[in-house]
Amino acid sequence: MSNPNPAFLVDGITTIAIHNDVARIQFMQLDQQGKPMDTVRLLIPTSQAQQIHQAIGQLAGLNPNPSAQPDKAEETPTKKDERPGSRLAQKQDAPKPWKP
Repeated sequence: MSNPNPAFLVDGITTIAIHNDVARIQFMQLDQQGKPMDTVRLLIPTSQAQQIHQAIGQLAGLNPNPSAQPDKAEETPTKKDERPGSRLAQKQDAPKPWKP
C-alpha cells in the first residue's frame, strides 16, 4: 500500500520557474559524495503563492506577525519579471547554510 502523504527531506532548491500561472520549484538532495541530485518538484498555483510564502515565513521566523502583512487588495500588481528578488528559472549551485 502506498503512502498518500509522502514526506521528502530536501537540502535546497535547484530551480524555480513560473509557467502558465503555476510556480514550479525543483528541490534537491545532496548524495553521499555531496553532489546535488533532483528529488521532488512542487507545483503551486500562483494565486496561492502569497499564502504559502507567509506560512513558510512564519516557520523561519521571518514573519512573526501575519497581520502585519499588507492586504492583497492594497498591493499594486507587477509584471512577473519585475518582482524584486525574483529567481525565475535561475539555477543554484549548492544550498547556502541556514543561519538563524
